[in-house]
Amino acid sequence: MKIQGPGYGNEAPRAERGSKPDAPEQASSAPPAKPAAPAARTDAVEISAAALEIDRLLESAKASPDVRATVVERLRQEIRSGNYQVHDRTLATRIVEEYLSR
Repeated sequence: MKIQGPGYGNEAPRAERGSKPDAPEQASSAPPAKPAAPAARTDAVEISAAALEIDRLLESAKASPDVRATVVERLRQEIRSGNYQVHDRTLATRIVEEYLSR
């Protein structure tokens, strides 16, 4: 994401612009100049394609039905009733495979 505009790092530092905020004003014999019209400020935000894709995927995930809810509920019932069986070797193999894939 890029943020562009006045005050967002794309201006020259104050010292380079010639402005000295703490310097006292010097008396001048010339008449005061009319203040310049304020420059139009234009700020812009640019969102990357990757950020837009992430947003689209998140919205899609939020809108999709939770198809695993029935699987989770079935497993909860099996655990509560004492019928859920853990296969030790299968569990150990999957843990090792998951660890090694990182």
